[in-house]
Amino acid sequence: MDENISKELPGVETLVQSIADLPDHNFTAIVIGVLLWLVGGNIVGYLSLKRRGIPFWQVMVPDLNAFKAVFGMNIIEWLIIIALAVISLSLIYWGCTGDLPPLLVENSIRGLQYK
Repeated sequence: MDENISKELPGVETLVQSIADLPDHNFTAIVIGVLLWLVGGNIVGYLSLKRRGIPFWQVMVPDLNAFKAVFGMNIIEWLIIIALAVISLSLIYWGCTGDLPPLLVENSIRGLQYK
């Protein structure tokens, strides 16, 4: 094992410095991806509970009704949640790496070759 490799985990200062060193468009993509997931997911959950007549606070009570409240969404709501997850994770991936995810590159969709 190489003795030059530090065995300590990077601290908060390293994380803050890494975020501060990101280009503006990468940082913006990460923030939009996180906000899209948090706000969009909560809106879908709220509208689903409202549609079924379940109070929003009931999700916080740990019993069987809370399980039904979360997993009682219809197929449209699940598809919206999946779409939000894919878009949010793609934005965060792009923000962290600067590259589009392989599934969104034109050549990979056609099955030819990766960029």
